Amino acid sequence: LMGQKKSQKSKEEKKAKKAEKENEAKVDLEAAQDSLLKMKQRMTSLQEQVNKTSMKYNEAERDARVADVTVKEVNVMEENSILFERTGRMFVHRTRDNIVGHLKDESAESKKLAEKLKVLLAQLNIKTKQEMAAFQQLYMEVQKAQTA
Repeated sequence: LMGQKKSQKSKEEKKAKKAEKENEAKVDLEAAQDSLLKMKQRMTSLQEQVNKTSMKYNEAERDARVADVTVKEVNVMEENSILFERTGRMFVHRTRDNIVGHLKDESAESKKLAEKLKVLLAQLNIKTKQEMAAFQQLYMEVQKAQTA
C-alpha cells in the first residue's frame, strides 16, 4: 500500500508540473506574439522616417545643385545685364553680387543640411536593420515554440 500511494502522488505531481509548463508556454507564446506586433509597428514607423528623411535629403541635394548651376549661369552673363531674383511669386531687381552671394549661401546651407540628413539616414538604416534582425530572431523562436 505504501508504495502505491507514493507512486500515485508522484504521478499527480508530474501531471501538475506538465500542465504548469504548458500554461507557461502559452503565456510566453502570447507575450512573444505581442512583442512581434510591437516590433512590426516600430519597423513600420522607422521605415516611414527613413522615407521622409530620404526625400528631404534628395530635396536638399537638388536645391544645392540648382543654386550652383544658377551661379554659373549668372557669372557667364555680361556685367551690365539687368538681373532679377525670384522672391515667391515676384521678381525683384538685384545686383549681380547680391544674387550670387544669396545663391552661394543657399547652396552652402543646402549642402550642410544634406550632410546632416545623410548621417541621420545612415543611423536610421542601421536602426532598421537591428530591429529587423531582432524581429527575425523572435519570429523564428515563436515558430519553433508553435511547432513544439
